Amino acid sequence: MSSESNQNDGNENLNPIEKKKRGGSQKKSWVWDWFEADETGATCQVEIAENQTCSRHYKNASSTGNLIIHLNNKHQITEGIKKQDFVVIKIKLFS
Repeated sequence: MSSESNQNDGNENLNPIEKKKRGGSQKKSWVWDWFEADETGATCQVEIAENQTCSRHYKNASSTGNLIIHLNNKHQITEGIKKQDFVVIKIKLFS
């Protein structure tokens, strides 16, 4: 038996998602305050109405360019805006 098979890298007790995060790049961009990543991409979590999120999904979320464009064009959110400072504008429609 080789000594290599006896070595423990410390990852055997982690679930598959945690294992993946340890080796790859960490999400450092400000856009991740507004998006939630999953196996298929990223989903916008911006609140657009009371108890309702945008939920726009982007398939390839490894590049944040499209996510930044979405936040800027659809929600007028830029890097300097903090999530706790974002206010949902409530508009009443009269029929």
